[in-house]
Amino acid sequence: ITILNKCLKEKHVCEYMKSAKFIIFPNNRDASPRMLVESIVRGTPVLVNDKIYGGWKYVDETNGLFFEGMTHTEYNSDKERIQDRLC
Repeated sequence: ITILNKCLKEKHVCEYMKSAKFIIFPNNRDASPRMLVESIVRGTPVLVNDKIYGGWKYVDETNGLFFEGMTHTEYNSDKERIQDRLC
């Protein structure tokens, strides 16, 4: 797992998105999550907080999953289902 919490130039963002198996969007306050849409357009599946303000309408069973308050322990116990759906 790679966690990015720094600013990247656009070409580097595209490279990371292309190489990712899936991208997690834990934020719930983004009304227009462009990165979520960019991921879907590029064919990279998404794991999205189900409380997200916007962008949820683009996520369906073909391109991602929603989660609600998933802790690290819950993720580990549900990892196979998540990986089967997203990878």
